Amino acid sequence: MPVVLVLGWAHGHAEARLVEQYSIALQAQAFTAMFILLPVAAALAAWEAGAIRPVTLAKVPNVVGTTRQLFRAIAVVVGLAIACLTACYLTIAGLALPNAAVAVPGFAVMVAACLLGGAVGLVIPRVVAVPVCLTLGYVFMVFPQAWAPYWLRDLNGTYSGCCAVNETLDPRATWAALIFAAALALTALMLASAAKTIAKILASLLLATVALAAAGQVAGAVAPAPVVARHASLICQRADVTTFCVWPEHQTQLGHLLTVGTRVIRSWRIHGLAAPSLFTEGTSTNGAVFGTRSEASSQDLVGALVEAVSPPFPACAATHIYAGETHRQLVGEWLLAASGYGQPATDSVVSHVLRTSRGAQIRWLGMQVRETEKCGSARSAP
Repeated sequence: MPVVLVLGWAHGHAEARLVEQYSIALQAQAFTAMFILLPVAAALAAWEAGAIRPVTLAKVPNVVGTTRQLFRAIAVVVGLAIACLTACYLTIAGLALPNAAVAVPGFAVMVAACLLGGAVGLVIPRVVAVPVCLTLGYVFMVFPQAWAPYWLRDLNGTYSGCCAVNETLDPRATWAALIFAAALALTALMLASAAKTIAKILASLLLATVALAAAGQVAGAVAPAPVVARHASLICQRADVTTFCVWPEHQTQLGHLLTVGTRVIRSWRIHGLAAPSLFTEGTSTNGAVFGTRSEASSQDLVGALVEAVSPPFPACAATHIYAGETHRQLVGEWLLAASGYGQPATDSVVSHVLRTSRGAQIRWLGMQVRETEKCGSARSAP
């Protein structure tokens, strides 16, 4: 188990390095250790329960008695699994207060998998039960990541797609995982109560199927990642006539952003471009929305501001060839060059435009913006 703990921690830690220092995102990545921990825990539970299988087979079926024996047999395994998962969580997410929407489904699925593994160990010999639990546990944790519908990948209590700093976990994904975990636990108890009858085995499979359908109804048409827009207080500060707002996780970048943003906006004004009075990482109807990251460089911040004021992609670009792509790139090149943080190639179109009058540059820019709204013919089906 110590080896498994190390492997689980290494997996979760590698995943956590890819996300921002955003509490819920780190917690979600910490629970990806279950990809390694859960199959092994289920297999160990099957092994421990297999030790009492001869005793249960020799007795008249007794719901309470057999279930108690199962609990006693796998208690140590469940304790180790929870301890390992907690250790991975603490070393990756730190001592932050756990987010119940992330933590509860993860622990619930882990306990349910141990119960089901133990129940399988009562039904079939341990030499068969252990590899079956190890294999099916791995399939349950890994394969849904490539399956559709998307909500299938969230039933195992891991939310590897959660969350960018402007997102939070979709409650539907949490409830779907809890429903399925409860169904797994009930299925295990049904198998443990009278494992010798085919009727009980079929009934338990039917229960798992019904729970899968119920989880699908709760989850609904979730996106590839189980996330929704985040609604939290932004930290805002005004510089000159422009307000900049960032998420709390990026508060340390705010001073740097004010310095860079003020210079960029003043430079744009010199070239005749009126910049928005609000730049925010949150949603906005009257400001420019941008995104940054922890420890962003000046060039990163400039790129984010340029993208924020660049023309949006038209709706037709999703189904048609985007004819305005080149014009959108020209707009971005001009905005970067006019910001004072970039220089175009000496023989480029933008370089020639910058040598014209301010009025001519704005007219050229307006023409390019209008061209970005155009699409070509429809894309052929793949």
